[in-house]
Amino acid sequence: PIPHGLAGLAAPVEQTFPALVPFIELADGRKVVATDGADAIQPSPDCKTLRAHWTHWALIGGKSGDWIDVGLSTDVVWHIDNETFTREETLSSDRPVSIRSWQLAIPSSYSQVETEFHGQTRIDRFSSGAGTLSAQLSNASFGFTTSVIASGNGPLGRGVHGAIPLYLMFEAKNLTVQNGSPLKYRVTLQISDVRSQISNR
Repeated sequence: PIPHGLAGLAAPVEQTFPALVPFIELADGRKVVATDGADAIQPSPDCKTLRAHWTHWALIGGKSGDWIDVGLSTDVVWHIDNETFTREETLSSDRPVSIRSWQLAIPSSYSQVETEFHGQTRIDRFSSGAGTLSAQLSNASFGFTTSVIASGNGPLGRGVHGAIPLYLMFEAKNLTVQNGSPLKYRVTLQISDVRSQISNR
């Protein structure tokens, strides 16, 4: 469930990858993702906020349409405010669930990137002649690492509308979700499209 139509954001073609939706590797080695098949979807009246809730998960490598219960539930809130797009997630459980690894990627069709730090906040700004895409992960209740990887000429570099040269990767290891201690974070994307700038002049 990655949003489409955001300038500078692209998803790889027919590739299994955590593009803006985390992949979770459990202690037993299974990898799960909250994808289609949400238990509840609630749009706001102004169509600027969308809430979704999952208790059943898709197994990476499993059959399409088969959902499993791994003891986790997730609540996701997407929100649009002018040129800012946010995705907030709360991962919870009523019993301890061990997570071996957690991965989330932001794929960009822009080929240049600059990194800024404002205190403890890291902002990665992707750019091209078409505009800029700024991305950050904040308000996390767990520690994580951040890196930028180049897709090269591999399958991850192929998108629906062209190349995807760069990925911003967030990763965390050895997490535990417990009753009353959910995992939380927020992803913020700020978009500046040259075409919209010209039309607003």
